[in-house]
Amino acid sequence: MTFNVSKGQSTLQPVFEFTNTGIYNIKRIQLNDSSTLVDLHITFMPGWWTEFGRDIFLEDASTGQKYMVKGIKGADFGKKLTTPKSGDTLITLQFPPLNKHLKKLNYGEGDKRLIFGLSTSASTTSKESSAIPKTVQNWLDNQIKLSKVKIPKKDYNNEFFTKGPIKIVGYIKDYDSRANLSSGIIYHENFLTRENYPTTIKIHEDGRFEAEISAIHPIYSILTINKQNILFYAEPGNTVGIILDWRDYLIMDRYRDHSKSFQYTQYLGTNHEINKQLASFKINGPDYDSLEKLQKTLSPKQFKETQLIKWFAERERADKLFSSQNLLPKTQTILKNKIDLLFASYLFDYDDRESYAKQDTSNSVLKIPITNDYYSFIQYINLNNHSLLINKEFSTFINRFEYSPLIPRSKNDGRDYYAMLDSFSYVNFKTKEIPLMVNIVKLRSLNSKIGNAENTTEAGGFLQSAKKNMKPIFLRDEADKLFKLNESHKNGYELPNTASAKVFKKIIDKHKGKILIIDFWAQWCGPCREGIEHSLAIRKKHTDNSVFDFVFITDVSGTPDTAFFNEYNKKNLMRNSYRITENEYLALRTLFKFNGIPRYVLIDENGRIRNDNFNNYNFSYEMVKHFPNKFTHSFFQ
Repeated sequence: MTFNVSKGQSTLQPVFEFTNTGIYNIKRIQLNDSSTLVDLHITFMPGWWTEFGRDIFLEDASTGQKYMVKGIKGADFGKKLTTPKSGDTLITLQFPPLNKHLKKLNYGEGDKRLIFGLSTSASTTSKESSAIPKTVQNWLDNQIKLSKVKIPKKDYNNEFFTKGPIKIVGYIKDYDSRANLSSGIIYHENFLTRENYPTTIKIHEDGRFEAEISAIHPIYSILTINKQNILFYAEPGNTVGIILDWRDYLIMDRYRDHSKSFQYTQYLGTNHEINKQLASFKINGPDYDSLEKLQKTLSPKQFKETQLIKWFAERERADKLFSSQNLLPKTQTILKNKIDLLFASYLFDYDDRESYAKQDTSNSVLKIPITNDYYSFIQYINLNNHSLLINKEFSTFINRFEYSPLIPRSKNDGRDYYAMLDSFSYVNFKTKEIPLMVNIVKLRSLNSKIGNAENTTEAGGFLQSAKKNMKPIFLRDEADKLFKLNESHKNGYELPNTASAKVFKKIIDKHKGKILIIDFWAQWCGPCREGIEHSLAIRKKHTDNSVFDFVFITDVSGTPDTAFFNEYNKKNLMRNSYRITENEYLALRTLFKFNGIPRYVLIDENGRIRNDNFNNYNFSYEMVKHFPNKFTHSFFQ
């Protein structure tokens, strides 16, 4: 398309107040009596694409009056524009002529404003990051001073399991409230008991943020703000300070393949040096992109030998760098553990070949069985090393270890599962005492066993059997805690008087008097959609049921496609379906303590939470168990 316009005012590199995009940059604005031309510079991943619709607009920043796009040069509306190898593309957008008195513009598309406060007359060069305001710096300093633990322990030999709060405080340099961020999240987890504690990060309008989690040992975890992950290390009693920079968010917006990482982050507090070292050290872990190919082409013996070579090579590489970079002992421990956890989990994951074998019955490699000696790689993991729990990668490892052939399965033959597990560990791990990891497996299984027990006596029996040979006092205390929590929730519990609960009550109050099955889901979540489609028959049979109903909750981030949302609701009879904001969804994650989806919550007719981790796949059994006076198994058949 060619734009024929008369000469007018032209502003090269216009000044802007704030940008929410790292991909688009306005290079020039041309104003005249017939139209407004905007040269848009696109910087993106080579081979990736952008797309422009007719919902692009300029907006008078003071009045909100919008000027919708009329034409485009260098691209086509509604068609993908592939980024060239250079990573740079220039297009021109045509808008109607602007009000002559207009001074500042916003640029956006759809319902999003991406660039704020564009000047129609002033030009500038690239902006540098500004300094931290004095009031913010004073707040950060004071928060750090309030840390309960000011001198860290030298090592992890003593008192590893210690309960205490971890406070996170920080600031995003050059943040602007128009970015419209009010919360982030920390997906915190108790690896010992499988309990999730997602915690909301409060983001203030001036760019400060804060959160507090309760920890039972040191952690090397992640906080998420604006869909970007920031690693942090902390110990119970610590206050961790983190200074982020909005420039990093713009860079990460551009590099969607995660080939870049945050480069301007600063850490404050007792463990700032450990955090700095951890952030700068890169581990070369296993390649999950090639796992499927290797499962189909390498025998168990070949795969194991190949990965052990890579595992030991990465250990050796890291050891050399530890010495040359003078890393702290704690930093070295965390990084060594990360290497071991990543490669051990990868070796466990090779075992997941069953579906491929069913799909390709002619593949001779997939027919080779995995024998018990394959799992001898576990000897390279110290199963009594409590410092393994520091790393977030431990979550995957303990899950794979727990469900691997190394651990016997629970049997319904009258034998005491925990006694069987204890005797098995003596034989297979050749130790005089039950390894810590086996005791953790016992503790993790206890949660479901006491939850599914027929009565308090049976639940108490499971508890005592699990604790019988469990020597670490801390683990025994955690087992007791699980039992007490289960007992206190046996007949349901009331929603707390919190901001998160108010978000939830606003939804369920519309369905007062009914038993509700709440289904948290997202468009991208295959298991979520499988569950929704699996329960469609029940919804068809019990449409307009006066006793119980389903309520579906997703958010605009997890289900961004409005057309899909509406069509999927109609197709699957999801009559009570809510698509809430991302911040509201994070609040509900915090309320019901779940890190992943699908997640189901059962609520009785009085609004009490009867089960905040409802087993929807065993729907009829669970409904009869919780409401024997209202339902029978034949009712749902």
